[in-house]
Amino acid sequence: MPEFYDLSAEGPLTVALASGKGGVGKTSLAVNLGLAFASLDLDTLLVDADYSFANADIMLGLETPAEVDAALAAAHAEVGGLELERFLVAGPAGLDFLPGVSGSLASANLDRMTAATIARQMRRLARDRDVLLFDTGAGLAGLTVEVAALADLVLLVLTAEPTAFMDAYGMLKVLRRFAPRAEVQLLVNRARDAADAAAMAERFRCVTERFLGMTLEVAGWVPEDSNVHAAIRSQSAFFLECPESPAALALRDLALRFETSASPHGDRGRSSKTPSRMVAP
Repeated sequence: MPEFYDLSAEGPLTVALASGKGGVGKTSLAVNLGLAFASLDLDTLLVDADYSFANADIMLGLETPAEVDAALAAAHAEVGGLELERFLVAGPAGLDFLPGVSGSLASANLDRMTAATIARQMRRLARDRDVLLFDTGAGLAGLTVEVAALADLVLLVLTAEPTAFMDAYGMLKVLRRFAPRAEVQLLVNRARDAADAAAMAERFRCVTERFLGMTLEVAGWVPEDSNVHAAIRSQSAFFLECPESPAALALRDLALRFETSASPHGDRGRSSKTPSRMVAP
């Protein structure tokens, strides 16, 4: 069983969703997991850390004005003057949201030092919250690696497609080199059932154990669900539109495992309902 984390420790629980390949459902998972956390009355900030083709706002039913996108791109070009607070957006169901950048070559090609500075500023933005959730860009963008390095937990999204499998392995190799302290766990998406999810995870774990010497825990799995695709087409979140759908229930269960972890150390300045980091479920 995977270890889950204590939200009563100092600072927010910071989770980054990552994948090597686009099209595996990572952004949809990030958006709807954020809503699952918010539904538990956890103060949650979702950050779209995709600075190439950001689109989490669309899945939240929000439309980031073009001037905001342009201002974000310009601010990131001059990191010293970056004030992320002014770009915060109130999302649905109590979820706060920081949009990403789309279509900016400069933002898509940040050097590591700039990316690290932006990632730290993003984390400071959520210092008084319960949960900070990152939707990272597909591939090996510098910001993705720096966000992963700051996260308490990286959820590596895995699907059955051979290309997604190999790209997730490539992403894991990069994280192992550039973010060696990151705790990485698998989140299996679009599985037919529990047995299919377990088989996918085991195939991946066999490869990582053999070639990287890494044994990854499985954080959870989300089933194939037509409600997910319908929600994306309607520019909405399936967690809100179909709260009893199989995918929504799976993410609620994942969020509950964080929320209900008992804290052995007592409250550290957070509400008494928030649990404590690194506690087994």
